[in-house]
Formats: sequence, structure tokens, C-alpha cells
Amino acid sequence: MLAKAASAQADAVVFDLEDSVPLAERVNARTLVSGVLANWQGGPRLFVRINAPRFEMLDADLQIVLRHPDVGIVVPKVDRPVELSGMFERIGHHSRDVIVTIETARSLLQVEAFADTPGVDGLFLGGEDLTQAMGMRRTIDGSELTVPRILVVAAARAAGIVAYDTICPEFRDLAIVARDADIASALGFDGKFAIHPAQIEPIAKAFTPSDEKVDQARKIVDAYDEAVQAGRGAVAVDGQMIDPPVAERARAVLNRANRS
Repeated sequence: MLAKAASAQADAVVFDLEDSVPLAERVNARTLVSGVLANWQGGPRLFVRINAPRFEMLDADLQIVLRHPDVGIVVPKVDRPVELSGMFERIGHHSRDVIVTIETARSLLQVEAFADTPGVDGLFLGGEDLTQAMGMRRTIDGSELTVPRILVVAAARAAGIVAYDTICPEFRDLAIVARDADIASALGFDGKFAIHPAQIEPIAKAFTPSDEKVDQARKIVDAYDEAVQAGRGAVAVDGQMIDPPVAERARAVLNRANRS
């Protein structure tokens, strides 16, 4: 599975040292992941999900990552930003991409503080663990995650960092995956984690604006910028009044298309 990751049509791959690995196998997992990182020939960007800093495996996990300055870190199951201090003492601030997982009740209440922590580049909503921790019933439509999703996106936007949506546990019925990804995209997430290669295509489609949307967004932005240069604060495009919020929303569509 690690070897196949290089050919995945994903933007990034996360090698896991945490929950998908039985506790007795984590030493072996570090050896396997270290070997793959050392021989990586290019492809998707690389991240390693370490174990929660409070579980006293931080040094062993970071020994693997520190050898590779371009490899990012996903930090799970933290409750408070202070738990990140030991990790940042080892890796430095802003030395590599760090994504913090919001998947405990306390971390959800601390989400703004995590987003504002120097060195944190993104937030990831860990919906499976969060719903379990809060006693929620996980549903197909994901309505129980509406409030956590909004809080994570709001914190990320306020701090100027990125926000990634939770995984969808379904990978056989891709219509469910597509619907879940559409919801995340509509709520403002920058992307979504996948747990199976089959999920990549519907997720990518949900976060990639259609040609029609890109053309309309470009038309709106061009008309608005021209109006501003002419000293006007608003302009009509196809019968719709374009003011700053509408223009910025269109500009965001173009930015997302460029990233895609």
C-alpha cells in the first residue's frame, strides 16, 4: 500500500503511524515509512501522521520526519495548543507544513486557538473520532457535523490557514462520497481527506470548479475590476448586481480553479 501511494492521483499522501497501525506494530510501521520516505521518487506531496504528543511517542515518530524537510506532519488527538510546544521545539516554527486534527470535544472548543498557533498551517476535521468522543450518531448525510464543520472553517479563515474536511467512511458507494464532498466544498473547505483511492475522483470533482463556473467568475471579476478602475463601486453582470462580496466570491472560484 505504501508503494502504491506514489501513483495515487491525489494532491498529497499521509503515511500513518497512528490509528491504522496496531500498537504492537508501530515500531515496524516507523521502519516501513522511513524506508519509503528515503526512496520516494516524486508524486503526491508527503505527510506523516504521528501519534498524539501526549502518548510519549513523539521522539520516535519525529526521528523519521526530521530527516526529510519537505515532509509535512499531521498531529492527531490534541486537546490544547500547549501540547504542540514539544513538537515545535524539535521541528521549529514554519519549517514544514503542520496540520492539526480537530477530533476531540476539547479541541473543538479550542479550535480558534489552534488556528492562531504559530507554525500551524491547516486544520483537519476528524469527524469519526469527534462524533465518537461526543456521543453523536454518525449518519450518511453527515448533518451531525454541520456545526463542527462551520467552526473549523471559520477558525481557519480567521487565521488565514487552510481547512480540510473529514473523511467519508463510505468507499463503495461513490455517490455518497460525492455528496459529502459537495457539502464540504459548499461550506468553504479547501479540500477533503480520502481513505481509499476510489474516493479521489469524486472529491477532486467537488473541489474543482466547472468550466462554466470559471468562465462566469472570470466575467464577474473582469467587469468588477473595470468598474473599480472607472471609479464605480458596483456593476451589473447578466442582470446581477456585483458588489465587493460577490466579486470576492468569484475571485475565490478562480483561485480554487488555479489550485486545481
